[in-house]
Amino acid sequence: MEDYVPSSDGIANIDLKRTAFGLKFIVTPPVDGTLSVGSIASNIKISSDDSTVETSAIYTFYDVYKCWKVEEYTQNFTIRLTWIRANGATQTFEKVITVKRNVMTTVNVNVNGGTTDSSLGVKEDDTPMGNENVDTVSYTHLRAHETTLHL
Repeated sequence: MEDYVPSSDGIANIDLKRTAFGLKFIVTPPVDGTLSVGSIASNIKISSDDSTVETSAIYTFYDVYKCWKVEEYTQNFTIRLTWIRANGATQTFEKVITVKRNVMTTVNVNVNGGTTDSSLGVKEDDTPMGNENVDTVSYTHLRAHETTLHL
């Protein structure tokens, strides 16, 4: 709005940009014991007897202004896994993932094998989030409101 000069019949157009990212987790049950997957806002716990768990959510980047300014904004997060084996042994894993503005990132978690043979798979979904346009006739009062999830 820097260059806008108000006038009696003028229209102020405000360009909006999504400053969010999505995370989707698909967690396959471990071959034995229990597996905990800790991420930025949730903790998934799954046992070998459970079915595959699938969750997803959309989050706002912490630095909204910086994300708004940079077209291809990214941020790294660490996913932490703790696998408590049926024999009592505990294995821990960490995987850094990169999330992108306006992209739903799918994280496939699958641990398997013996005490040293385990893996974590990460797959980024190529499908962008959907867009929705809202047209209005006029604004008599405009108030900025911002909600930020601190990560």
